[in-house]
Amino acid sequence: MKSIYKSISLTTSIISAIAISIITETSAIAATFNFSQIYTFGDSLSDTGNAYKATSGAIFQGLPYFEQRASNGLLWVDYLASEFGLNPTTLIDPDSPIDGVNFAFNGATTGDFNAWIFTRLINSITGIYCPFINVRSIRESDALYILWAGANDYLGGRETDVNIPVNNITQAVSSLYGVGARNFLVLNLPQLGKTPIAQFNPFDPVDPFNSFNPAALNSLSIQHNQALQQGILGLNQSLSNAHISFFDVGSLFDNAIANPQEFGLTNVTDSCLSLRSGTICQNPHEYLFWDYIHPTTTAHQIIASGVYHQMQTEYNKKSVPEPSATVALIV
Repeated sequence: MKSIYKSISLTTSIISAIAISIITETSAIAATFNFSQIYTFGDSLSDTGNAYKATSGAIFQGLPYFEQRASNGLLWVDYLASEFGLNPTTLIDPDSPIDGVNFAFNGATTGDFNAWIFTRLINSITGIYCPFINVRSIRESDALYILWAGANDYLGGRETDVNIPVNNITQAVSSLYGVGARNFLVLNLPQLGKTPIAQFNPFDPVDPFNSFNPAALNSLSIQHNQALQQGILGLNQSLSNAHISFFDVGSLFDNAIANPQEFGLTNVTDSCLSLRSGTICQNPHEYLFWDYIHPTTTAHQIIASGVYHQMQTEYNKKSVPEPSATVALIV
C-alpha cells in the first residue's frame, strides 16, 4: 500500500508541476503578444490625421470624412491599436508619443514622392522613416512596426515595375531592423483594378491619362503581392530574432467581393460617397468602399480583425515550447 501511496503522491506532484508549467507557458505566450508601442508607416489607408494637420484641414475641406481620416469612421490601425490597449499619436502632434507614432500620410508612396501635390515634400515610406531613424533616441524592440503602402505607386505614380515598390518596402524593414525594430507587420494590396476609381474615374473619365486599365492594375497588384511575399519570407530567414507578419489583404478583399454576405456587406463594387454629386448611400455599413478608393470603416474593422487573429496565432505558436520535455515528464 505504501508503494501505491508513494506512486499517487509522485503522480500528484508531477501533475502539479505540469499544471504550473502550463500556467507559466500561457503567461509567457500572453507576454510575447503585448507590444509596448506601435509605429505605422504608410498612406491614407493608415493616416489618422497627419495630412489633415499638415494642410490645416484643406485635404478634407467640405467633404464628409471622419475625424481627419479618409473613411466614414475609424481606420484599421485605430481598431488594431485598441486591441493592444495603445493610442499612438500622429507625427504632427505636440503630445508625448508614449504609445508610439503614426507616420502615415495621405498620398504616400513607397518612394520619395507623394501622390498629392500639397504634401509632396512631407511624406512617403522612405521620407518618413528616415527622420524617424535619425531623430528618435528610443527604439523599442518590443514595439510593433507596421508598413502598408504601394497603392499610390501604381495609381498616382503609374509605376509598372513591381520590383521598385517591393524593394522600397523590404529595404524599409531592413533599415528599421538596423535601429532595433524586431516585430513587423507588412500588408499587401487588394486588386486595385477592382476599386471604384479603376472602373470609373470620377475626376475625368474620358481623359486617357487619368483613366485606368482595370486588368493591368489587377495584374500589377498580383505581381506586387507575390514579390512582396517572397521578399518578406527572405527577410524572416535572414534577420535574426525578427518576426515579420505578412497579412494578405488581397485575398481578404477577393473573398469579400466574391462572398459579401459572409462579411455583412451588400455592395462591394460601388462607392458609398459620390465626390461628384456629394451624395452618400443610405447604408454605408454594408459597403466595402467609402469613396472611389478608400474602404469604409466596416472594411477597416474586417481588416483589423483578420490581422489581430493572424498575429495572435503566429505569436502563440512561436511561444509554445517543444512538447518533448512535458511528454517525457508524463511518461
